[in-house]
Amino acid sequence: AITRYFSQFGDLHSVKIMWPRTAEDRSRNRVSGFFCYKFRRDASDAMDACSDTDPFRVGRRLKVRWGKSVLLQDPDNDDPVISKRQRTEEDSPGRGASNRASEEASQEKK
Repeated sequence: AITRYFSQFGDLHSVKIMWPRTAEDRSRNRVSGFFCYKFRRDASDAMDACSDTDPFRVGRRLKVRWGKSVLLQDPDNDDPVISKRQRTEEDSPGRGASNRASEEASQEKK
């Protein structure tokens, strides 16, 4: 359900849900997920639409933040689809949801 919800904003390259593993993690009562879009503009649209919302009507608001940039791979070979030097903001891969405020702060400095 969550992948289907986030895919409405654009093509997803990858999805990783970090389920709680320990009793301490479960006591926090939260789950983190990382959604990597193929294009930054799609990730930005998802952030704008999803930040501080409860799209699943479960009484929990989503916290959506920028995560680390990832280099997309061509599934047919091991070479990057586009190198970091060639990447423009329009072409750059989207970055997924993360609850790391420090990454968001470092992004704002750039």
